[in-house]
Amino acid sequence: MPSMVKRYCKMCEDCQRQGNRFQSDTVFSTYTSVLFEKDAVDVVKMLKCKGKGYIVVVREDLSGWVKARSLKQATLRTVYRGMTS
Repeated sequence: MPSMVKRYCKMCEDCQRQGNRFQSDTVFSTYTSVLFEKDAVDVVKMLKCKGKGYIVVVREDLSGWVKARSLKQATLRTVYRGMTS
């Protein structure tokens, strides 16, 4: 099957016009073996509800543990306080 696809692409006029546009970049995986060594933090603006207009989500990379809070403001201080309380 792969040889049939290669042969078709060599004969296909549209494929020949495109040429080799794809770039191959090396992808490096980042693994961790310690809990809370690597976290991802997302701050999302939402429609205001009960005076709160932001959702902050923290996800721990190794375990997949998730914590989310709704906040009135998305400043560094309020995000830190919301995540440590």
